[in-house]
Amino acid sequence: MKNLKCGFTLIELLVVIAIIAILAAILRPSVSAANDRANISICQSNLEQIHLALRQYVEDHGRMPATLEELVGKRYLLDAEILDCVKTGKHYFYHPVSPDSDSAQIIAACVSPSIPADKRPHGLGGTYIYLRLNGKTAVAR
Repeated sequence: MKNLKCGFTLIELLVVIAIIAILAAILRPSVSAANDRANISICQSNLEQIHLALRQYVEDHGRMPATLEELVGKRYLLDAEILDCVKTGKHYFYHPVSPDSDSAQIIAACVSPSIPADKRPHGLGGTYIYLRLNGKTAVAR
């Protein structure tokens, strides 16, 4: 009678490991892209909350606040973390304007709009999120 041993050979084991490594390499860019899209959504949500707080502030005071921190200090925003870009961890760029200015002006963004495209935080560089005076948020590429 033959003595049969069950198990994997070294070659079979190496082939399975190689296949798993190839699958992981294929999935990595898509996971990274999904993570970046999530960060963009968080930034847009933060900027929309900032816009609502700015509208309330303007209704109460008749002018824009000097800094975004004023919104937290006067309790228009309850969480100071809303003022930070998720990707960079830095405060949003803020440009206070008169409430009756051109509604297309950018008043807040992840970074200053003058930053070169290759230095912007989202995407693979080249993308940032901004808020216009009219309340529209957008992703600039």
